[in-house]
Amino acid sequence: MPDDPPKVREAAASRDVASELLEAMRATDILAPPTDCLAPITDELVEAGLRKEFDADFYAASTRDAEVHGGDPFIVEAGIAYGGELEEGGGVDLLRFANRVPLVYQRGACATTDVVKRIGWRNYGLDQPGGSGMPNGPAVISIHVASTNVPFTSESKDALANIPEIEDEIELAVREAARELKSFLNKRRSMQKRREKQDVLGRILPEMADKVSEVTGSRRPNIDGAMARIMNNVGVERERDGDTVRLVVENHSDRAEEPDVTDIVSVEPTDVPEAATVVDLDGEWFVKWTPTVAGGETATLQYTVAGDAEFDVNVDGIEAEKLTVNA
Repeated sequence: MPDDPPKVREAAASRDVASELLEAMRATDILAPPTDCLAPITDELVEAGLRKEFDADFYAASTRDAEVHGGDPFIVEAGIAYGGELEEGGGVDLLRFANRVPLVYQRGACATTDVVKRIGWRNYGLDQPGGSGMPNGPAVISIHVASTNVPFTSESKDALANIPEIEDEIELAVREAARELKSFLNKRRSMQKRREKQDVLGRILPEMADKVSEVTGSRRPNIDGAMARIMNNVGVERERDGDTVRLVVENHSDRAEEPDVTDIVSVEPTDVPEAATVVDLDGEWFVKWTPTVAGGETATLQYTVAGDAEFDVNVDGIEAEKLTVNA
């Protein structure tokens, strides 16, 4: 049989008894309250709402698991929209919600604002003068707290109180969305550097080919595939030998790629392999092909077209900066 709980006067008179009682309470598993009474927006709808209201380049949202404060369950959700038509040069916009109701006033007295200010936003690609405070940039941050008993600072219900458990969950939710923003910004910077390098090579290579031809007195070298090889791009090139048409995909990168290649032909193609499909749309034939090309490998689509034909190729599934098309 367990020991009888000590009397209050005994615990008050002995620091050891009070300490042991506190440790026992901390170690005891208490059944969590039900969370089916909460009404979270869900991360899918948070992101959908941001897409509806803001024309941005990037969206991310996160929904945390339910936690408990003072016996009341709560769920925190956060979303971020960045770039696009959002204004640059000022602080980010902070949208606050409690049980799906927007909080309009007393933003400076709200726990959500305090949490956003103390996050190191420079780690996530946003400017933050002084290393603290509201970050700058073309961004919108949305935070929603759903609870059976939202701790407001006053009866006006305009701001959330600074409750450590809720603040911790707000920070974790915002950081989850911010990590996706960081990945997006890092990738965009990498693509920008790649685009600048490609532009420079696009100007230099033809001049080099002309100069080599002039100095050696030989025929101008073919540089069509050189750009793809230098930039480690995926190259798509068309070859035609009589009625035989070949689309050659060369993967010069170090990872497998699955480009969606659509060749639009003005004459009905024949002898199309099973790996591709043909769709007839108003007298134009769309030859659709999605090869899996390992790094350093080549894939070829071959079919037949009788007589004169016009071609137009479209490639999806690969960033423009990583694609070179000569077709």
